[in-house]
Amino acid sequence: MTSTPPSGAADAFAELFDHVPVGLYRTTADGRIVEANLAMVHLLGCASKDDLFARTAQSFYVDPDARRAVKAELAATGVLRDFETEMRRVDGRRIWVRINAHAVRDPHGPGEVAQIDGAMEDVTERLKAEAALRESEERLRQSQKMEAIGRLAGGVAHDFNNLLTAIIGYSSLLAEDEALAAEARESAMEISKAAERAASLTQQLLAVSRRQVLQPAEIDPDEVITAMVPMLRRLIGEDVVLTTTLDGGGAVVRADRGQLEQVLLNLCLNARDAMPNGGSLVIASATTRLDAAEAAGVSGLHPGEYVVIDVADNGVGMTDQVRARIFDPYFTTKPPGKGTGLGLSTVYGIAQQSGGAVVCASAPGAGTTMRTYLPRIVASAPPTTAERVAVRAVGHETILVAEDEDVVRSFAVHALVSRGYTVLAAADGAEALALAERHDGPIDLVLTDVVMPGMNGGALAAALQAARPGIAVLYMSGHASDALARYGVATRAASLLLKPFTPDMLGEKVRGVLAAAAPRGPA
Repeated sequence: MTSTPPSGAADAFAELFDHVPVGLYRTTADGRIVEANLAMVHLLGCASKDDLFARTAQSFYVDPDARRAVKAELAATGVLRDFETEMRRVDGRRIWVRINAHAVRDPHGPGEVAQIDGAMEDVTERLKAEAALRESEERLRQSQKMEAIGRLAGGVAHDFNNLLTAIIGYSSLLAEDEALAAEARESAMEISKAAERAASLTQQLLAVSRRQVLQPAEIDPDEVITAMVPMLRRLIGEDVVLTTTLDGGGAVVRADRGQLEQVLLNLCLNARDAMPNGGSLVIASATTRLDAAEAAGVSGLHPGEYVVIDVADNGVGMTDQVRARIFDPYFTTKPPGKGTGLGLSTVYGIAQQSGGAVVCASAPGAGTTMRTYLPRIVASAPPTTAERVAVRAVGHETILVAEDEDVVRSFAVHALVSRGYTVLAAADGAEALALAERHDGPIDLVLTDVVMPGMNGGALAAALQAARPGIAVLYMSGHASDALARYGVATRAASLLLKPFTPDMLGEKVRGVLAAAAPRGPA
């Protein structure tokens, strides 16, 4: 005995078919759409079922190869599972869909496909969310990678900078010694130059990881660019035509001038390498205001005014794959021996540490534009003549030097004595305090390393200033900025001498700190 379907079952099924939230359809073997529910009509942007039936399935595929792949898979296996492809709706909007389908064979023919029944759903938002998640994970991995590099660089920088201070310092002193033969003095200068290149690599590592100790000041980027143009022209060669298009409005940023120069140098050298047969290089500056949406689209900058510096070439350009990796440390497309892979990652680190960002626009054969954003500030009033400090290279004051590295302490003492100062030397904070207690005369300045065993430089300076009010303090350090912060030392440019340094740098910094110190009474 067979059962009879309940009355109205066919109508109920038709209603269910039409209101299922997934697009359901049937096509003939040649792609004519012969049945569909309302979700399918809405999915493809048609006005009605008749509008949809007047079209073929092929007309909605963005990629013809995807349609052929669907047809081949159904012909071969009869089943299509979770196939994702891009469709173009009637209104022109593109969406990504996931298709599940099966083929119905012709029972009276040689097993060929007679019709295709399928289901289609819009997965555009899901794919966007997955892409955003992948991008977020990639940013996290990049952040972790930079953090690891930063920790390594910070640890290496301290030891290297102490050694390089001694090498650069003593070689500079030898080069100043007129009693030596000219050939010996030239050799000393070559040693110093080589050590300075090594110091530059250490600073690049710190810049990559954004742990570099910056010494910011108010600067006009246009003035920096203009001053660098003669040197840049010599470096890039005569077959590259360098032109500048500068804003000229006197916009000011707060940045480390040396680091801005390094940004421009690295970008121009990269541009030169992208034009092996010569070409055109343009450095342009402008000011712009970014609203919240625009700022979020540029590496998450804050809304506000920025100075924009473009370095644009008409060289070979980059593929999307290369462009995606250009800021990775040690990534380079140059042959072995032609680059360290730190140039653009250094630029990225400096821009980030300065509160800005750098973005790249490039395509194969269309050249490259590197755009650097730096926050614009309101310039402060220039100092009066009375406020300007005249820096002298020599002096007569008494200086207490506290440094746990013997070779650095010995060099600092030697350099200061050669410039006329009376010097007391101590290997750590406790010894420095004991020397200060035994010394009957004035001590005008303490030159102290920041990180020392036992008592650090910040604690030593506080103790000395309590015992001898008005004593000037000059810190020296080869550590990264986060290390200085941990030891409670403010990284003000006026009171910090970064290792490695030369005798002249030491002498000028000492004079500047002494000149800026307030007058004081007897010790």
